[in-house]
Amino acid sequence: MNILILGCSFGVPNYGGSGTGLQEHHTEFLLLDRGHVVHNCSQNAGSNLNTLERANRYLSGLPIVHPACEIGNANKYQNQFIECKNIEPLDLIIWFHTELSRDGRYANTVYSKFAEFFSTHNAKVAVIGGAGDVLPEFLTMYTPDFFIPSWRRLILGKDVPLSNTLSDARSIDNSTLPLIEKLKIVEDNLTLIELVNQSPHFFDGCHPGQWPHQDLVDRLIGAKLIT
Repeated sequence: MNILILGCSFGVPNYGGSGTGLQEHHTEFLLLDRGHVVHNCSQNAGSNLNTLERANRYLSGLPIVHPACEIGNANKYQNQFIECKNIEPLDLIIWFHTELSRDGRYANTVYSKFAEFFSTHNAKVAVIGGAGDVLPEFLTMYTPDFFIPSWRRLILGKDVPLSNTLSDARSIDNSTLPLIEKLKIVEDNLTLIELVNQSPHFFDGCHPGQWPHQDLVDRLIGAKLIT
């Protein structure tokens, strides 16, 4: 199968960085081990629209910066590029939805662009709420073949607060929400940070580790999206 992955760092195996050993346990490499062709257009610290732009560029045959490159930060992947020419039709698209606060746009704008992208490809679509949880508005625009609105909730096994601002406190402060609502978002985020830090399934207190990625691939198999 020909599989495209989109997303922020939740979609990046990070290639053994930070001593995590995540690479071989990440969804990308688990799919490669099953014999699938995987095109990863995710990017560390990327936004939803950023990863969509990268995918469109990549699918048109143009080079994109290596997924492990962090936006605005120099690292060993900063000047490395990946490209794929004559790509075969996609069988599956996996989108690790990230924080909407990173896009600086209304959710409807982001979701309509993704709905248009999915509709242009004759592929199955899996949407997973990663660093940012998927809002209900998305389902009014597109119905994916596989849907996990909050991967964190699934991994933790708890009805934890939803969040799209966990790494961007400024977006809360700069919003036009009443102060009491801002305080509630901050309180929910602090609760979520504590739960994730306490969980053995988030190896660095943020990103899912070995079991969640294996479980996700098993769910994709169970849903008959991959073999």
